[in-house]
Amino acid sequence: MELKVATKSDKKSIKRFYKQQQYPGSFMGNDTCYIAMHDGQLIGCAIVSELEGVRFLHALVIEVTYRNQGIASRLLKMLSKHPPIICFADISLSHLYLSNNFKQISMESLPLPLAKRYSSYKQKKSDLAIYCHG
Repeated sequence: MELKVATKSDKKSIKRFYKQQQYPGSFMGNDTCYIAMHDGQLIGCAIVSELEGVRFLHALVIEVTYRNQGIASRLLKMLSKHPPIICFADISLSHLYLSNNFKQISMESLPLPLAKRYSSYKQKKSDLAIYCHG
């Protein structure tokens, strides 16, 4: 398996990957995308976007047949080399984030633009938590 920072030429395959995984992942503008490849096939992806001077992790998705093999943890370690990073994730994923040196934080700790985004997401998905690395 190979982990790497995606290039512009990977963008179409990344969008296709999210669609195949039935995940509405999208690019926000100033993004860095980290991908996991196996035998030339995209099997995992995570996007870190720069929002109001904060690095925001979103769209961490691993292809179903490759889950529970440590791929998400390897992607988190790779992208965590440039903290701080904030992400919103389902509370059921807390073990993944906490075991990779993220801390669960409160909404009050967020910069205002991210706090507004979190409030909006939380209305749609009540089991959402905030994690920060660095």
